[in-house]
Amino acid sequence: MIEASIAFITIFLSFLNDPGFFVRGISDKGIEPA
Repeated sequence: MIEASIAFITIFLSFLNDPGFFVRGISDKGIEPA
């Protein structure tokens, strides 16, 4: 469970570091229902 959480955070931060990347449901407000 901890490994999954770390992996999710790492992937999420990599998305934030890429200004050209957009994930539906994820915005600067946080994770929202798509």
